Order: sequence, then structure tokens, then C-alpha cells
Amino acid sequence: MTGAVADGATSSVTSLRTDEELMAEAERRTGLRDWGEHDSFRVGLRVLLATLADLDVDNCLAPQQRELLIETWLARLADRLRLIDHANRNPAIAEERIAGPVVVIGLPRSGTTVLVDLLALDPAARAPLQWETALPWPPPSRHGWADDSRIAEAADRAAAHARANPELAALHSSGPKLPDECNAILGIEFWSPNFWASRPLPRYERWLARSRIDRPYWTHHRVLQHLQHHGPTGRWTLKSPFHQFDLPALVAQYPDAMLIQTHRDPVAITASNASLICAVRQLPPGHPDRAEVGRSNLALWGEGLRRGMAAREDPTLDARVFDLSNRALNADPIGSLRSVYDYFGLTFTDEFAARIRSWTEHPTQPPSGRAVSLSDVGLDRAMVEDAYAAYRSRFGGYFD
Repeated sequence: MTGAVADGATSSVTSLRTDEELMAEAERRTGLRDWGEHDSFRVGLRVLLATLADLDVDNCLAPQQRELLIETWLARLADRLRLIDHANRNPAIAEERIAGPVVVIGLPRSGTTVLVDLLALDPAARAPLQWETALPWPPPSRHGWADDSRIAEAADRAAAHARANPELAALHSSGPKLPDECNAILGIEFWSPNFWASRPLPRYERWLARSRIDRPYWTHHRVLQHLQHHGPTGRWTLKSPFHQFDLPALVAQYPDAMLIQTHRDPVAITASNASLICAVRQLPPGHPDRAEVGRSNLALWGEGLRRGMAAREDPTLDARVFDLSNRALNADPIGSLRSVYDYFGLTFTDEFAARIRSWTEHPTQPPSGRAVSLSDVGLDRAMVEDAYAAYRSRFGGYFD
């Protein structure tokens, strides 16, 4: 049952060591107790805490860095408590039907962001926007959703981040009204590459590559119902490269999902994504940790791709996927999206085409002018080709 929690004395979050202690602190802060009918989120949380213990032993973290990590995880726990509580008090949310979502599942830096930005231009589409996932509480009102004050707040945050980290801004655009990845939503389940991207977390990274948790998309589904209940409706348009880590679970949760896998030369993908993570972590050129990022990036996404390809050996699941060349998308976005819509039997309207033409004149994701190479992150072509040999064998025609 949801209920109030007595407000006790606040202890330093740096003293919190177990999932029970973090959950108790989240309960104290929110006054809520109900965690929902599934507790698989505790698995990833425990791995994160075990990783933190490893870092403590090696003296890898300053106290303020440790506190920042704990506060981030407490925020995700609070999000979960509020999500469950709000749904309990508003039963109509559980009646929201998430029908026929379009889900982009290509590897990072293979054109997934450009594709989801374009797909979201369809008047029939509905994407989770960055301001909604960054500032979800309190829930907006549907009639005031388009003018919610948090849009301006999120814009100010994005501008501040761009000023603080211009290298990251040059590699990846952000904005409150742009579609967000599902990684932010999956963070409430503590099963998300966003934790990996923020800083080195070796044990968690290894677990993330191998993990399969129980019903990982249960919380994801609850979040979409919440957003749909309080915002506009439409065909959900989603994206995350991380979905490849458990496509069967994704399809089990969304049986009528339509999947699009973008393809690009893995050499370019690996160099670009590792450089992006270095920018997130603010590692300058020549920093030794850049090589660690390169190795970690290759291991994590190489394993994700292997898991995705293994899932696609099921012909029924494979038939759900439309394969799209990044090269073709850039050369002919309207033609590429028409092909996607034809494959899934969706209606491609003149208004949608006009919006795409307008976008190409002023893209929200302009090409990065910064050249990146494998050597910048301690890798070479042979290492990448070895890791992605099976991928090139099956899908090489989309990027050669």
C-alpha cells in the first residue's frame, strides 16, 4: 500500500551502502512506500552499489563524486515511487493502450537519432520528449502540455550543458522538444547504458553486457501510459540502441511493435560513439582513459549486436524488422521513410513529406564537422572488424 513515511533525521547519502538503505531514503524523501509489482530494478541497483564498493576499495572516487552517483540513483528511485503512486491514484492510466509503436534499434551513431527525429515529424506520431523525461513530476495537464513551464527550464539546462561541454554539443544536439532515447526511461529500472556513459563503472558494464532481467519493459510500458495520459496521443515513436540487448522482451511487451534497424560501417560507428562517450566524460585528447572507453565501447555494443542478431534468427521476430542504410537515409530521407511506411503498411502523408523537406533545410541533428578515428580511443581497424565480422557478413550490403 502507498502511504506516508515518518520523516526522520537525514544522514549523509555517502553512508548509504545497500539497496535497502537507498530505497528507505527514497521512501523518506517522497513519503511513499509502494515499489510496484515487480522488483527487478533492485538487481541493477545492487550491481551499481557493488561497483561503487569496488571503486571505494581502489580509491577511485572523491566524496563529492560518490555523492553525485548516489543522488542520481536516489532520483531514479523517487521517480519509480511517484510513478507507481500516481498510477495507483489514477486507475485510468492503466487503461491507456500502447498500440503499434515504431521502435528504432540500430547501433549508436548509425543514424538512430536523425531517424527518430524524422519519424516524429509525422502528425500521427508521438515521441517521449526530452523535457518530459528530464522533468517528469508533477505530471503536466494535457491542455497545458504544449506550454508547460518545464520546457523553458529544460531549454535553459540544455544551453548550460552546451556551454559547459562544447565538444559534446558539437557531436550530439539536444533540445527540450526533441525526442528522447528510451535509455532515460530504462534508468528507472536500473538497466540502462546511461549509467555506463556517465563514468567508468566496470562491474556494472560487464553485468549490463550479459544481463537479462525479469520483465525489463514493464516499467517502460508504465511510463508510456503515464506520458500518454497526460500529453498528446499518437503512434509511439521510440528509439534506443540498447533495445537490441533483449529484443524478445521488447516484443513480448509490445506484440505489435514495428522495429527499424539502422546500419552503418562499424568502424565509423565505433570511432564516433567512443569519441561521444569521451566527450560525455570530458576526457581530453591524449588522456589514457580514452583507450578504456574504446575497449569498453567495443565490448558492450559488440555484445549487444550479437544478442540482437541472435534474436533475429527467429523468423517471426526478424520479419518485424526493417533494415535501413544510414547512407540511404542521408541521401534520400523521404524515399527512405516511404519505404519504411510501405513495409509496415503505414500511411505516408503529404504533410509528413513537407515536414521532412523543411527539416532537411534546418536539421536538428546537423552532421558533426569533427573528424574522429579509432586511434583516438586506443583501437585499430582489425580489432573492430574482428568484433563485428558476423555483422558485416549479414548486413555489409547496407554500409559498404
